[in-house]
Amino acid sequence: MKNRLARCFVRLTLPILLGCFMPVASHAADNVDEPAKPAQVEFKPSPAVLARVEQSQRLVETWYPLINSLLFDEGHALPFADVEIVLMPGFGPELANVVAYASDNSIYISAEQVAVMPDNFQAMMVHEITHINQQYPPSKQQVGWLVEGVADYVRHKYFEKDISATLQINAQDQLSGYQPDAPYFFMLEKQGVSLKEQGYLKAYTVASSFLYWLEVSKDKDIVKKLNVALSKGEYTPELFVVYGGATLDVLWREFVGASRAATLVTAATAKP
Repeated sequence: MKNRLARCFVRLTLPILLGCFMPVASHAADNVDEPAKPAQVEFKPSPAVLARVEQSQRLVETWYPLINSLLFDEGHALPFADVEIVLMPGFGPELANVVAYASDNSIYISAEQVAVMPDNFQAMMVHEITHINQQYPPSKQQVGWLVEGVADYVRHKYFEKDISATLQINAQDQLSGYQPDAPYFFMLEKQGVSLKEQGYLKAYTVASSFLYWLEVSKDKDIVKKLNVALSKGEYTPELFVVYGGATLDVLWREFVGASRAATLVTAATAKP
């Protein structure tokens, strides 16, 4: 069964509500004042922001069915017939720096953040589209790191095509040598985060590199197998023993060791 292209439509938010009208006297018998009514100011995103939304629509049409074929067995149905893109003025103070997030079949985009973000907008959207494909049932296991790791695995392996099977790690098991063009790695490096034990819990690009290392060195289909297990509510950490030959934490320590060794080799070959 082939996945048909998803229909994708864009919905702008309702107008922003600012200020209020002055209360007016009611014509009801008790003559009670009516509640204040908010004044409506139309939300008019800039042409540049709207261009990003159009990019998103094209990405959904291509990548939503493609990601489904990459992560699931043949014939797996798309989770939704339609994907909705919702452009909002912003997400409020708690999510002030968030550019986009996915929920069910909707991707919410902050016009405020889109206007100032760098050129990796499309790559970020592929990450969010992957979340639309995932739609895992609730789990009693600790799966957040894996959910985000799979989404970044798709982003970096198939879209940006810059995924690596090792990390740049120094002798203290901290990320080392990253630049701002790898923002998540760069942030963790500046924070001096140790990845020695359960570093996969840092999720995102850290977890995606770990998953790619597992794919290259242990089981070429491990990401798809883990994804299918998550989608069926059958994921347990013991699956790493089944597919990778050791417990999750043992595999992580092996990955850190391989990354540390690769970093030393790179440093040695870089010397004049």
